[in-house]
Amino acid sequence: MDVTGYVKEAKDQIAEKTSSKAKAVKLAHWATTTWVPNLVRSTILGSVTWTSYEVTTAHLVATSPALSTASDLQTLLPWAFGVSVVAGTVAGSLHGTLWSVSETALARFKREASSPFRVRGVLFSHTSTHLAMFASYETTKTFLMHQVEGDHTDVQGAACIVGAAAASGLVGELATHFAAPFEHQSFAAARQELRTLPLPSLRSMAPSGLSTMLGKTMP
Repeated sequence: MDVTGYVKEAKDQIAEKTSSKAKAVKLAHWATTTWVPNLVRSTILGSVTWTSYEVTTAHLVATSPALSTASDLQTLLPWAFGVSVVAGTVAGSLHGTLWSVSETALARFKREASSPFRVRGVLFSHTSTHLAMFASYETTKTFLMHQVEGDHTDVQGAACIVGAAAASGLVGELATHFAAPFEHQSFAAARQELRTLPLPSLRSMAPSGLSTMLGKTMP
């Protein structure tokens, strides 16, 4: 859930309360049982995802010394795509596994019934989403950086990263949109739903593109 989602949920929690004290108590309870645990989970999942991606990428690049000396786009693009697909698959599968475990743990912590989800579907959804996001980011960045190779300015380099990050956010959101049905129903039912599932609007995908852009460009 992004920031806007948490803000909306916080408002919903206090909407029916009339006194300031009742609102404060309700908001504090929501923060300690929902917001903080989810924040901790997001931090852990993000760290594991990025660490596994970077470690896998570094290993794959290290096993191909010729890649470091390649300068033509015909060589760089396929390599960037292939490496990011493998590393993204590793990162996404870990993310899906930890998400499933933590979802059950959070439900027990809150003493609530966990939301119904299918582990296989979650793994498929998270893996495909991260694969799409990382692959689009690395290939787009490689392509853009190749266009300004040589004595490019810091601004040009930053613009390439920002553009690639924004593109990967949109691609990731698109992948999430079409992979989500697999998380809560059988693969057959999900495939049936995909036949009538409309494309998401650019407006609905924009926040994801922005958040991914900030996440990849902020130090």
